[in-house]
Amino acid sequence: MGYDANSQQRANPDSNRYANSYLLSNRDMSSPYVANYVAAKTQRMEAKAQISRNSYRRAENYDDLESGMGAGGAKTRTLPMKSKRGFFVILLLVLVLAYVAVAALSFFAVLPEYTSLFSKAPVNEGDPRIAVSDRDVVMGFVKSFMPDLAETSYFYDECMVNIANVGTVEMIAYYALPIAFALGLIIAVIFLIRLLVAAFTPKRRKLFVLSGILMFVMNLLVVFGGFIWAAGMNFAEIMNFIPFVATVPLPMMLAYGGIIMLGISLLVFVFSFFAFRSKKKVQ
Repeated sequence: MGYDANSQQRANPDSNRYANSYLLSNRDMSSPYVANYVAAKTQRMEAKAQISRNSYRRAENYDDLESGMGAGGAKTRTLPMKSKRGFFVILLLVLVLAYVAVAALSFFAVLPEYTSLFSKAPVNEGDPRIAVSDRDVVMGFVKSFMPDLAETSYFYDECMVNIANVGTVEMIAYYALPIAFALGLIIAVIFLIRLLVAAFTPKRRKLFVLSGILMFVMNLLVVFGGFIWAAGMNFAEIMNFIPFVATVPLPMMLAYGGIIMLGISLLVFVFSFFAFRSKKKVQ
């Protein structure tokens, strides 16, 4: 082997392109040591080129995935999961909004046959049942502390006016009925505001599940208080308290509005578990 002293190196002395280069002749390649060295060097260069091409291809696939292109292609780096599940957040928003709307319609006696909490047996047989709205319950509770309040209330006349003469369970139920309704509505309004914020921001929101649980529990207390009002401690009459399944309707029964609000609170309680992914799955 010898040095390459060609005319280009002599013409351009500043260039070291050909410096320290060797010429391999057929005689040199006949040596097994040189042949093995050249083969190993060629394999090493081909392996580096293949790694470079694979890296470039992975980078292209990741860029396509980021831009929404190339779905279902080669395996690429996984994107971080979002904590919020948008569908369930919007669904909860609609449900809680409907809950608040039903409560507001009942309070202002709009469509009372569909929005009232309870229905009372009519005075004359054959007449439609009397709607007992949430306004009747709330204002009856307020009137028990302000007897001079000019407000007609079946709840006050039948429950609160004789509250001192009833048993312990009945007393607890009568006080729990309006308080539970008011707390459930307040929780729903706060929950609605939090849902509006969560629907338009990516940040994780806390207490969604707790809000759903409290809404459902408050509505159960409302239904329990209404049943005690209708049948006292006679729990054998529970089926006659519910429309559609009652064989002998009670004088006081659960109405469509109460059923709707109880059903909505149950759905909110269930779907609140799915509004956000757990932190372990996101990480």
